[in-house]
Amino acid sequence: MGRGTTKFKEKEREREAAEKKRQREQARELKEREREREAAEKKRQREQARELKEKERQRLLEEKERQREEQRKQRLAKLRDVQKAVENYDEDARASEANKQKELEKQEAVARAAQSLAKDKLDKYINAIRAEVLAKWAWGEESGGLAVYYEIRLSDSGDVININISRPSGNPAYDESVRKAIQMASPLMRNDLPDATFFQRYFADGVNIEFKF
Repeated sequence: MGRGTTKFKEKEREREAAEKKRQREQARELKEREREREAAEKKRQREQARELKEKERQRLLEEKERQREEQRKQRLAKLRDVQKAVENYDEDARASEANKQKELEKQEAVARAAQSLAKDKLDKYINAIRAEVLAKWAWGEESGGLAVYYEIRLSDSGDVININISRPSGNPAYDESVRKAIQMASPLMRNDLPDATFFQRYFADGVNIEFKF
């Protein structure tokens, strides 16, 4: 009678131990599945965030392109208006060839003056960019008159969007040091940005600058 009770209790303990082992294994499996589910969810959220960021970047680029295209159309429309005005110009105003020549000379003089002013203004901004880049330039030896040309494309706030080398100096290390300095100096012209019209004409599509330090 006593031995039967002992065997029964032993079997019951074994059953309880097996059940507890099964429950522990089941709990581990559930915990592992939950960990895998959380990891998958975090990965999905990261991928979704990257997709949203990329879509927003594309949208901004498309919007800028649309704005440039609209500005181009507006310039063409103004040019057509000017051409139409010239075509409709009163015939009497062009009767005298001498007067026409004088008017042409006057327009050419105004154009040359405007070009000169624009060049001076552009030189001012390019010199400002060179100074900003020079302040960030790190070169531990004499440059020996090296000169590299970079075409730099800027946003309307002066941030560097793209840098392309247009004429190497012949010294790749020097060229790379200038490139890094340009990137470090961004945004450029931060203290004196050009007006929107001037920027669109000379900087929006890229400006070619010589760096000879």
